[in-house]
Amino acid sequence: MSWTPRPEAGWGRRPRPGRGGLWRGVGIPLLVLAAGAGVTALVALRWGGAEWPVAMTVTLTAIAAAVPVALAGGGRPSQIVVTLLCLVVGLVGSTALTDQALVRRGEQVEALVASVQQSAGRDHLRSCTLHRLDGRSIPGSLSPCDRHQVGDRLRVLVDPLGRQAPEEGSRGDLAPIDEAEVALGAFALLALVLVGSALRTARRARSLRFTVQPRSS
Repeated sequence: MSWTPRPEAGWGRRPRPGRGGLWRGVGIPLLVLAAGAGVTALVALRWGGAEWPVAMTVTLTAIAAAVPVALAGGGRPSQIVVTLLCLVVGLVGSTALTDQALVRRGEQVEALVASVQQSAGRDHLRSCTLHRLDGRSIPGSLSPCDRHQVGDRLRVLVDPLGRQAPEEGSRGDLAPIDEAEVALGAFALLALVLVGSALRTARRARSLRFTVQPRSS
């Protein structure tokens, strides 16, 4: 009996993606992330005071970006890491945008805590409804607000357009540049993970291109 290399298709194994498919596993996730980041930016700048639209957009983008990684042959660890990094890019990046919006157009005011309630969907956090000293309500809720009680007086940064939630403190307390750096760092790491996943898949495909199959003499 002799042995001869035969294509792996002879064993009925699933065909491996070609080089174009592998690199689509890099380009398509980045394109999905870019499109999702654009939508997230629009949502954050228009409805940043409501957390759930931003969170939903970022989550859908992260899941969608991981799909082409799986289709290109990337393993489950790569898919999980890609999803997590996309979440970091989206959530931290959107926070940087909303903080920058407050830094640019925010109005520093004195406010009174009118009511304290549990944050929607986060029972372990509390949010506060605020009023100006003249009695006018301030759009959005201050969250977290765990150390304040009804009647407390505090300084907040308020969006005059009512699009962003108020933030306690002053402009100097916000750090949109630092947050943007974190988001960019996560994006760079995401690109490295995608390239590494593509290279590992390519090596695995080359190593399994031929397999050993017995041939009767």
